[in-house]
Amino acid sequence: AEAIGPNCLMVVTRFLSDRVQDRLKPTQLLLRLSVKYGERDLELACHRAIYFDQVSYQKIKAIIQAGMASAPLPGQAPEVQPSAKFRYARQAREFFGEGTV
Repeated sequence: AEAIGPNCLMVVTRFLSDRVQDRLKPTQLLLRLSVKYGERDLELACHRAIYFDQVSYQKIKAIIQAGMASAPLPGQAPEVQPSAKFRYARQAREFFGEGTV
């Protein structure tokens, strides 16, 4: 869990610190999500679950499956992707001739 990220480690620590319930199976299932969905998505989903205080295997899996792992949290600005540079399919001289451009 530590190799995946600090939020994932926090969730696993929370699972395993509960002495009343045996949380080994959910912990194993949680870590196995990184194989199917990737470490980045698991880490982001754990962060989201901690933010909303909904820390359970089912909630974290649902966050990943819904594609909400990388969605901005309330109060955060969404990530802005750099805009693509577009090129014209034709040069301006094809439209206006050689002497005008």
